[in-house]
Amino acid sequence: MPYFNEYNEPNTIQAHGIVVLEKKHQAIKALKRKHKPSVHGHKLWHSSFLLMDYLNFHPLPNKSSLMEIGCGWGTTSIFCAKRFGAKATGVDLDPNVFPYLHTLAEFNQVTINTEQAPLEKLSKAKLANHHTVLGTDICFWDELVNKVYNLIRRSLQAGVTQVVLADPGRSTFHQLVARCSKKYSTECHPWYTQDPEFISGYVLCVSAR
Repeated sequence: MPYFNEYNEPNTIQAHGIVVLEKKHQAIKALKRKHKPSVHGHKLWHSSFLLMDYLNFHPLPNKSSLMEIGCGWGTTSIFCAKRFGAKATGVDLDPNVFPYLHTLAEFNQVTINTEQAPLEKLSKAKLANHHTVLGTDICFWDELVNKVYNLIRRSLQAGVTQVVLADPGRSTFHQLVARCSKKYSTECHPWYTQDPEFISGYVLCVSAR
């Protein structure tokens, strides 16, 4: 069930301790008139709530640094900044998602850094300063399996402690899980949350052996 909405404002809910703006919220409607995201960045994706719930049970170190890949509106980064005091960087191929991210961050009184880049351009040097790499709903095409796997490989080679991804259970995601399990310490957990509604899927956690 959603948390009580202390803001008492139409088209907002609270989930996992953050404020989420729905598509009909006046701020989102205003943004859509000026910024039209592509590459599926036009809405919130439910797997982000799965990952928030997982991180409530497997918390990040306080004030650690993280990178959220394919961040979209950045809800997972916002959650981590608010819940753990994390220094978060949201990375996305589409810069048109960043105004949505910054608007949500402002509502939640946190600051999120942003960077426009495709997965393959995230070098070991850029990844090296982060404790955790996060992602939700980022392995939805066949060609993304290799790209995400190679990002995981570079992340762990750069010294990232863990890569944690959430997905509703696409076949491409399970291909990624199988590939990671051959080389790395890999855990794939069936997961569900009831906040803000019932959502189920999987959370993959990959670390170096």
